[in-house]
Amino acid sequence: MLAAHLAYQLLDLLIAALALWPCIRLADSRPARALGRRLPRLLGTPLRRRLLLGTALYVAVLLALLVATNSAAFDTLLARLRASDRWQRAFSLSSFVALGAAWLGGTLLLPLVALWTAWRTPAATPLARLRRRRDRTLATAFAAALFALFGYACFLEPNRLVVERARVEVADWPAERPPLRIVLFSDLQSAYLGARERRVPELIAALEPDLIVIAGDLVAQSFDETTSLEQARWVLSRLAAPLGVYVVNGDVDNVVANGIEAIVEGMPVTLLDNESVVLPCEPPIELLGIDPPRRARMATALAQPAKAELRLGLVHRPRHWAELSAAGCALVMAGHTHGGQVVVPGFGPPVTFEIVPRHVAAGGLHRMSETTQLYVTRGVGREGGFAPQIRILCPPEITLIELHGSASATH
Repeated sequence: MLAAHLAYQLLDLLIAALALWPCIRLADSRPARALGRRLPRLLGTPLRRRLLLGTALYVAVLLALLVATNSAAFDTLLARLRASDRWQRAFSLSSFVALGAAWLGGTLLLPLVALWTAWRTPAATPLARLRRRRDRTLATAFAAALFALFGYACFLEPNRLVVERARVEVADWPAERPPLRIVLFSDLQSAYLGARERRVPELIAALEPDLIVIAGDLVAQSFDETTSLEQARWVLSRLAAPLGVYVVNGDVDNVVANGIEAIVEGMPVTLLDNESVVLPCEPPIELLGIDPPRRARMATALAQPAKAELRLGLVHRPRHWAELSAAGCALVMAGHTHGGQVVVPGFGPPVTFEIVPRHVAAGGLHRMSETTQLYVTRGVGREGGFAPQIRILCPPEITLIELHGSASATH
């Protein structure tokens, strides 16, 4: 499984090299050299020209994706693509390849080009040797910074699994009763069973939840489904809560044969396939789990009359909060976005592949209407396949939701 995971990244690296090479050639072209002579401080050496053009390519790809995926046209396109699984998969694949190539090209190839250029440039005069010394210092600092970013984003931040806590007040839970403790997690989808995945059952058990809910995407896209399936089942087999453990289907759980049904078969977990269950607590709570691609079944489930005063909703994509709200769910729990995996301070995640507002897709608790709150978890793992295997200022999470009665509610 790890070899398959690395194969995706090697293909991204090859694509990055093919994209970066023309830019490097352009940096050595006659127009670029002429421009360098006019702006000697900015483009005075081949190294600086290459750095500038390579960085421009890297930023241009990211900005293009940012603009495209946060536009009304993108939402319309996605709505059309959802009618065809083949086109939707192709669109997602191309987006992840572009992001993966931009990431590896910017953090690995570009600094290597900078070091190679700086250390192989001849210098015949004292002035040229001075420029070469400055270029070597610049290239070394540039490479060190990007290599450090690569290491942090690929190995440190993704393994900094944290526990987030959220207090949720609802009208139909008695204010005098102790809070109901719900553990929510999602998007386990990791390439192999590592230390982060092994910590998931430990952290959950330490939280002593009354209820565990999982918002889908338990497996990762890979050339080999065996290890991904084993990893998901290893985690599920170690979960337990007095009111039960419940899961809904995600986007990529169908990469294994027979999909989510095969993942949960024989596990101490209940799959909510467009259906609800009344939890054996006092007062009773109805938990409604939906799988939107099965539209007819979802419509039937949402149309059913409530079985308890308090209804909670569970779904993979947060965009479906409105349907669950219309069905009377006071709290909707979702995943899917991974918090964007990369967060820019003061801006949020540049790319979320979701139609809810960016600050909602970034994760956490949000009041979406007078009657419904939405919690979006950042997830445990990272997107698989060709997507960048990174997290920056967006650590993986397990969430403890404490359901309190509203002090202003009357019963």
